[in-house]
Amino acid sequence: TTGNPAGASAILDVDATDKGILIPRMTTAQRDAIASPATGLLVYVNDLTTGFYYYDGIKWIPIFSSSTQIIKTKPADQSITSSAVLTNDNDLFVAVQSNETWQVEGFLDATSTSAIPDVKIAFTIPAGAVMLIGVHAISGAGTVSAVITASGTATVNLPIPASGDQIIFFSGIVVNGGTAGNIQLQWAQNSSNATATTLKKSSFIKSILVK
Repeated sequence: TTGNPAGASAILDVDATDKGILIPRMTTAQRDAIASPATGLLVYVNDLTTGFYYYDGIKWIPIFSSSTQIIKTKPADQSITSSAVLTNDNDLFVAVQSNETWQVEGFLDATSTSAIPDVKIAFTIPAGAVMLIGVHAISGAGTVSAVITASGTATVNLPIPASGDQIIFFSGIVVNGGTAGNIQLQWAQNSSNATATTLKKSSFIKSILVK
């Protein structure tokens, strides 16, 4: 310390201008394995949804940080050819911990030079989680709305006009259970075709930790 007097109301007063204080760092599993945590206990979680957490007497609560609002953007186009099998998107997923609730929204820009393959999307979530995500798709081929409630279950066909774009908006909520994992976007051609369906680099997913 610098030798300055401690604050009158402080039981511990650490004074420095060139160093900080390190709170215990651990994984989610290690945090959850703490036996009978005291109310107010503070730790730093360094996997999944990273950040400071305190125990409120019932559950672990995140202290607001950048990890409570996550935006993932595609850095490059991704294409699928000759496949109607749902595939995990390379970039658009969010790690969630047990018993968290996340608001999820985003924007997808799908395109193809042919009107045949079109596109379909889905989300997978951890076992025991519940989701309700609305989808609204707009293109020159029409407007389609759908609701996703089941993990890994595709929407109805979202038509893409030849050499056009299908703009897809989605918004909803995921309430996780006791298993950590990912909220993962999946997509594929609706009809398998040799002409590629492409999800463009402008696409993104935004998630906000509700509790």
